[in-house]
Amino acid sequence: MCARTKIVIIDDDEKALSNIHEMLIDYPDLKILGMASNAQQGMELLINYQPDILFLDIELPDINGMEFLDIVKKKFPELYVVIFTGKYNNYQDEVFEHNENDYLLKPVLSQELDKVVRRYRHHVYCNRAVARTPITQKNDLLAI
Repeated sequence: MCARTKIVIIDDDEKALSNIHEMLIDYPDLKILGMASNAQQGMELLINYQPDILFLDIELPDINGMEFLDIVKKKFPELYVVIFTGKYNNYQDEVFEHNENDYLLKPVLSQELDKVVRRYRHHVYCNRAVARTPITQKNDLLAI
């Protein structure tokens, strides 16, 4: 059996936390390791659990979410981050400028979450395939 994908969620909105938690438990290959309502608690979870995916609300009470994102990506550069926010705003453009992995609007719809999960799985599959591809000739380096 494959290892389950480890998830941490950071959001100060209890209703949104509950909603995304309920939606994610429907995926048997995903495991929610912890949920936090602010950046400080969230960083503790990230350090303790080393998750594969972080669901991050961009508007946190103790720090701007984009500032927190910069800190997180420096400490955990391989972490797949899904930013979510309660309204469409300028953050979407800023998120993609930071080369983050995904973006959701709240309230999160199940079909949108499903797309995110599928993109994550594709991301992992592609990264594993590239890592397993042997380089047999010097010219193969140019193809990657």
